[in-house]
Amino acid sequence: MLVYYLQMMDTPEEKIRFEQIYLNYRGLMYRVAEGVLHNCQDAEDAVYNAFLRIIKQFNKLQSAPR
Repeated sequence: MLVYYLQMMDTPEEKIRFEQIYLNYRGLMYRVAEGVLHNCQDAEDAVYNAFLRIIKQFNKLQSAPR
C-alpha cells in the first residue's frame, strides 16, 4: 500500500516525509479505527481513506510546525 501512496508524491523529500508518517502512524490509526468500528475491513478502509486525505493536504502539513 505504501508504494501506491508514494506514487502520489511529487518530490523525493515529500516521499521520505510521507513514508515516515505512514510507518509511524499506520498501526496506531488501524488500532483506533478497529476499536471504534469493530470491523477489520472497515478499519482498513478508514485508514486508507485517512492517508488519502493526508496526501491531498500534504503541502499544508509540511508547513505546519513539528
